[in-house]
Amino acid sequence: MELTPVIQGCVELMEGNPTIGAVVIPEITVGNSLVAKTRRYERLHYENTYIESPRFYRKDLAIQAGGFDPEVVFYEEATLAYKIEKMGYRRVRTKSYILHHEEDLSLTELIRKRYYYAHTLRIYATRYREYANVQLNPSYRLRLFFKRSFWKYPHMSLAVIIVKSPEYLSISLATLRK
Repeated sequence: MELTPVIQGCVELMEGNPTIGAVVIPEITVGNSLVAKTRRYERLHYENTYIESPRFYRKDLAIQAGGFDPEVVFYEEATLAYKIEKMGYRRVRTKSYILHHEEDLSLTELIRKRYYYAHTLRIYATRYREYANVQLNPSYRLRLFFKRSFWKYPHMSLAVIIVKSPEYLSISLATLRK
């Protein structure tokens, strides 16, 4: 991950409004492989949804909330945001972004990662049910694609479905194995 000039903007957002507890810094996937291009396109559809997780938090609230859930790997970055929102604070999204370098990411490697992460899916889904119901819902993600630009770039939308299908399969297999 590579930060662009983002920290100052996050600080300014929080200093300007004490009701903000977390800031979503969007990710832009960098890479020329089909998997990287597909992930870049996919992420465009998640803007302002709970699929995007905050990556910048008010320190005092992070401490008060008990930090990230140490028992969760699957969507671990969302656990702290969830706790802070339950304390009555809100999240906002910055216009700055993080570059996520995935130049050499293969579908096989992506599936292995998802399989590994999925070992804590049940814990995450139980403790953070409201987020999980959105984040883990394939039909919700498909609705985002149809609503936002599926027909404008059908080849990329189809590529997302082709990449996500084995991801979801590996997640399902890991969950069943547990």
